[in-house]
Amino acid sequence: MTGPTIQYPLVDGQSSQVLRELRERAPVATVRLWNGRPAWLVTRHADALRALTDPRLSTDATNPNFPSMNPSQVVPNDRGGLARMRDDRHRVVRNLVASKFTFRAVQQWRPISEQIVAEQLAVLLQHGPPADLVTAFGLPVPLRMVCRLLGVPERDVDYVQRQAQMFITRAYESSQPALRELRAFVDRLVQHSEQAPGDDLVGQLITEHLRPDGFTRQELADLSMVILVAGHTTTASTITLSVLSLLEEPDRYRALHEDPSLVEPMVEEFLRLQTVVTDGAPRVAKEDLVLGGVTIRAGDAVVISLTSANQDEQVFTDPEVLQLQCPRADVHRHIAFGWGAHRCLGQHLARMELQIALATLARTIPTLRLAVPAEQLRYAQREKHVNGVYKLLVSW
Repeated sequence: MTGPTIQYPLVDGQSSQVLRELRERAPVATVRLWNGRPAWLVTRHADALRALTDPRLSTDATNPNFPSMNPSQVVPNDRGGLARMRDDRHRVVRNLVASKFTFRAVQQWRPISEQIVAEQLAVLLQHGPPADLVTAFGLPVPLRMVCRLLGVPERDVDYVQRQAQMFITRAYESSQPALRELRAFVDRLVQHSEQAPGDDLVGQLITEHLRPDGFTRQELADLSMVILVAGHTTTASTITLSVLSLLEEPDRYRALHEDPSLVEPMVEEFLRLQTVVTDGAPRVAKEDLVLGGVTIRAGDAVVISLTSANQDEQVFTDPEVLQLQCPRADVHRHIAFGWGAHRCLGQHLARMELQIALATLARTIPTLRLAVPAEQLRYAQREKHVNGVYKLLVSW
């Protein structure tokens, strides 16, 4: 691997153009990560699918060559949860928990999600305009949901939300104390549940799988931490960015208010074009392989750009255009949740939450509008690994 000149992740204002050029001229190209180390960047949809399903590309973050995507990601790391687990162990652990996140299993949580959305809309309305959609709706909806799933006591939800808000709205260095607080909280939650397992997800997994041939206690704590953090940050950002897109062109929001059945294809289009995980999917090569005509050597770092794959002109018609009122036929080919054995475990839950949140918001507050011009919003770019806005003031 020689000559990396492009810094990755890309600056948001130039990312679309750079990724388009890479797809055309160098679909598997060398880039430089934040720490100066080189990596291969995969930008085409077809190559991304191959990379995400190739067993020679590993998610094992205990490998010292695994790419660190930002200063908060320490490598080697043996506490990265499912997304950074040794491959053979990942298969075992994922199989133990997968039944809890099937489409059918997730539907039992629909009434809880509907209740949470209704309660947060009541908070929003009670606050009165202008109100910050991030702190009053976008963030607490998925966070309260994962707290319910994990069995977080009601008295601790506000504490968890404060820490989560500091983590999601601050740059790397200043967000780390909040992240450490959340990890310590989750460790205590698992310890307490181990002594008296409840009917929540943590309690069920302890009862069913905390044994020598199942989870280790650390694996359960790491999995719970990933569900708590990743299970709400990405969904919160997608809710907020989706509402912003709807309000930037009020006809879109009006259409959803008048026809709630539009919400399902709208959510898929938001997931495709607003892929919020800016870092992509990191891997390390266990063996030599050829991808996109390029030879990748064992030990090389590889990053799969889900954002770029979801804007590939060879797959999606007019890929940079958000098509909402006339749903695109190709939208379900997006890989916002990844693909293959590491496809996001919570994809069905995220879809359900997004659909309920957006449809209920449009039905409940039909006159919702932006309270500040969109160009004045502060976007999370290179300082966070999840794209989004820090504050979204709305009125009605």
